[in-house]
Amino acid sequence: MKKYYLTLAACLISALAICQQTEPFNRFSLKITPTSVFNPNLACILTGVEFQPHPRLGIQLEYGFKFQPLSLFNWHSDKHDWHYQKLKMALRWHFLKAEEVRLFAGFEGFYFPQRYFKTDDYFQPENGVYYQYDKSVINKNSWGLSLSSGVSYCFGKHFFIEIYGGLGVKFLSIRHQLTNAVAIDGVPFNEWSFGEKDTRQGNWVLPYLDCGLKIGYAFGQIRSSGKPFSEN
Repeated sequence: MKKYYLTLAACLISALAICQQTEPFNRFSLKITPTSVFNPNLACILTGVEFQPHPRLGIQLEYGFKFQPLSLFNWHSDKHDWHYQKLKMALRWHFLKAEEVRLFAGFEGFYFPQRYFKTDDYFQPENGVYYQYDKSVINKNSWGLSLSSGVSYCFGKHFFIEIYGGLGVKFLSIRHQLTNAVAIDGVPFNEWSFGEKDTRQGNWVLPYLDCGLKIGYAFGQIRSSGKPFSEN
């Protein structure tokens, strides 16, 4: 049994060494997602790093902080003292098509916590009764998983761009802390806030869609003297 494990370990090490000799890859990359500053919901400056312990395998971590000046539309003017951030982690598999073009696919987990308050608005808890309040502190958190894929184009030895898209499921939780809430018969139709779930409290399961463009800089790029993977 001991010989079996030693033989298996030797085969794995040999396979990894062969991959490193025949496929160029970036061990460490820094990235920024310029399209995230135009997000109409949670505009942010999204930065990230990706580490590749293997030519095919990548581990990506991203962090985004609030940045609203370039956000499309003006959907959130009623949110005061608004704080949020974006946290993402992805496990990606790279497919080498050529030295300059690469495809990738993988799984991504995300967590987007938000906290803000609203004044003089309406609220409907799970019992169906409408309330009007002077102020409500709202915690609106979402997390989930998605499948993502895309293509990377290399420019020179270090710079590259990524075009990506992802589809998954999002779990949304909203909690209110009300001040001076008064029960009312109903909300006038023209005053109801369509598209904003924070007029309610509870948990939801929703579809999640993500797409955009990243610009990156790669450190420690390994160039191969062999043929690209697609030609082997």
